[in-house]
Amino acid sequence: MPVAQDIQINRGPFGVFRFPTQVRRSNQHSSPESASSHRDDDVALVPDLASQDQLGDGGGRHSITQDGSTVPISEAQLPGKEQEPAALSITHVYSRLPSPLSDWYNTSEWWNMDELPDSESWWGESVSVNHIRDTPELQCQSSPPIQRPPNSITIPQDFEACPVAVSMDMQLQKQVIPADSSIPPKIDCNVPHDAVHLLKHYSSTVLRGLTPYRHSKTPWHILFIPFVKSCLAALTLGEEMDHASLTAFFGTLAVSASSLGCMSNSRKWTQQAETYKQQARHHVRLMLKTAYDVPKVSKYKSILMAILTMVQISSVSGTRDQTECYLLEAEKFIRVKGLNRRKSRKVRLLHHCYTFERLLHESTCPTITQSAHRLHVRRAIESSNASAYSLDSLSFRLTSCVNLDQQMQKFKDQQEGENDLHLQIPGIWLATLYPEIFGIPEIHLLLLSLVIRLERAKEDSEYSGAAGLKEFLGCAKAVEKGIHRLKRMSANVVVDASATTDKDCQRLLDNLAQAMQLAVAIYFYRTIYNVEPDMLQDKVRGVRDCLLRFEATESETGYGSARLLWPATIAAKEAEDLKVRRTFRRWFTDWGRRSGLRSFPDALEDVERAWEEKRGTDAVEATETSILPDQAV
Repeated sequence: MPVAQDIQINRGPFGVFRFPTQVRRSNQHSSPESASSHRDDDVALVPDLASQDQLGDGGGRHSITQDGSTVPISEAQLPGKEQEPAALSITHVYSRLPSPLSDWYNTSEWWNMDELPDSESWWGESVSVNHIRDTPELQCQSSPPIQRPPNSITIPQDFEACPVAVSMDMQLQKQVIPADSSIPPKIDCNVPHDAVHLLKHYSSTVLRGLTPYRHSKTPWHILFIPFVKSCLAALTLGEEMDHASLTAFFGTLAVSASSLGCMSNSRKWTQQAETYKQQARHHVRLMLKTAYDVPKVSKYKSILMAILTMVQISSVSGTRDQTECYLLEAEKFIRVKGLNRRKSRKVRLLHHCYTFERLLHESTCPTITQSAHRLHVRRAIESSNASAYSLDSLSFRLTSCVNLDQQMQKFKDQQEGENDLHLQIPGIWLATLYPEIFGIPEIHLLLLSLVIRLERAKEDSEYSGAAGLKEFLGCAKAVEKGIHRLKRMSANVVVDASATTDKDCQRLLDNLAQAMQLAVAIYFYRTIYNVEPDMLQDKVRGVRDCLLRFEATESETGYGSARLLWPATIAAKEAEDLKVRRTFRRWFTDWGRRSGLRSFPDALEDVERAWEEKRGTDAVEATETSILPDQAV
């Protein structure tokens, strides 16, 4: 190009073009040799990948036809009669074109499960990229369709069939552009085909029963759901994952599939839940083998979430022996690896989840306090260097309850609040998270823990003597006063009542606190004093009324239904009136069907077993009563 040549650069819809005005002015007078020498500078190739149609000729001297021949083009046929674009590198053109999948594969939108289509259409169905592009709501809005001029250069799809010599840049681009853009019908992938559907059901249905709150700040929304989503993303991308992640992933799918199986009475989902459960059990065994290794294989939170997921699986599948096994493993892991560290809010959330499940398990399931597994866990904790950080007993032993009233009013420091794992130390901890997670004040769980310790102390020979019995009765009287004080004190959880949903939540929290207080009282009198069931019927009917109020306000949403399961079980076992029993039976059946959690029908089986045992005991007592007068005669 001559030095004195005038260069004009303009930006068009297809990129940046340069216009040599000197060449344009002298174009008609140039020789064939000069025209040939400038031919490459006068032709601009602008490929359209979206349509694979003809491309606009930027102002070259010839046009390529389908058979590969060239025909001359007059000045009048050029799209810009006054301007003739110069050469544009094909590599630059390709680099400016947006990816055809850039807008579709948007990870932020992909994780928005509220916008997912109906998963029933996903089964055994392949997805085509061309089909996705044609979908109106998924079309790329940034680049409108390109209108090609009447005389344009056509690049065939099969580059090798084109007899025209192409540049090296064009050949390199041909290697990276697939001939077929559709996804094959079957993808060799480890991602379960129903994973998204099950995760959506878990988030929208299962979690409702676990928390009374309608917001997304619970441990399940903050920790468990994002953790499982990241596992799904890693599996989709073919990344390597540790056993803790796979345990939580398949465990969550098992819980969700089990819920669907109970709700729809589908054998298919029940079998799928069992399959995912076995996969989770396989990975949790491998995880526990390396959970205490140094350097650590997995993160502390990941391992604890995996174990708690297995606790949830076993509780909803009816295998309570496995529930105790995983609870003991969680206790060992927390005491050995968790109490001697700085605890973030997320770690404390997980510790609270464990303690809550452990206390409910100890109070409802008959356990052998000296089982081999419990002894093994206790020895492992005691032999570790971190056993000194545990501020509570490893076996729910009863401690001194002298001046329990004053102890209940004192404030716990941070170490007492965080390292008193099973709530043995009386007092108030301002940083407790039980109200935020379960909607239940910590004092209810503290009194429940003390009742469990009193129950264990009844079987301890240490309290069989006169001095031990006096100490035991003193502790029992102090705990009884604490339970009755719950009626008078404002121990309910309070939420902001500015919105209608918050008002509904407040009614649910008040109802839940009342049911817990009555159930703790029933549990105390039956296990410690062994009073007659007739003396507890007022409290039993009080729990029944709480369940009826829950049905009246939460019949459609079902928030916090699982949190009422423990009070309902404790009260229903002591019910004697047939109408009250029918109410309890209907409540267990209905909410078991609505939530899909096996915990409800399993609890009903325990209740009916208790009713049957009581019926047998009453029959024996009636027989003995009828025989006594005859013996007297």
